[in-house]
Amino acid sequence: MKLIKLLLAALVAAFALLACSGGNSPEGVATAFTTAVYKGEADKALALIHIPEGTRATEKEAAFGKMRMLMAMAKEQADNKGGLTRVEVISSEVDSANPDRARVKLRLHFKNGQSTDDTKLVKVKGKWMVDM
Repeated sequence: MKLIKLLLAALVAAFALLACSGGNSPEGVATAFTTAVYKGEADKALALIHIPEGTRATEKEAAFGKMRMLMAMAKEQADNKGGLTRVEVISSEVDSANPDRARVKLRLHFKNGQSTDDTKLVKVKGKWMVDM
């Protein structure tokens, strides 16, 4: 009986680690992106954004500059609420008409309150990315 409980506990721990790591799922990418934004890790967040092929370098740099400013504002809002403590997935839906598109709704927990966020994602070359 102890062996069964031990194996069950190990299995639960393995699934918990997989869920926390995010991986290449819409939920994992949305959570990683949102966490990076509200913690002020702009480079991490920008790496998760899909930039369509054919976008000129100057357009990409301008867009990233604007996104960095918005991310700084989001970080400031999070700091004013005591900092982001956790991100919870409320719902996740892959588009039935286009399985390469998904939407994830998140609940953001701050030390002083909560809010929600809706993240659109697109699968590009087998990898989920935030779709701006």
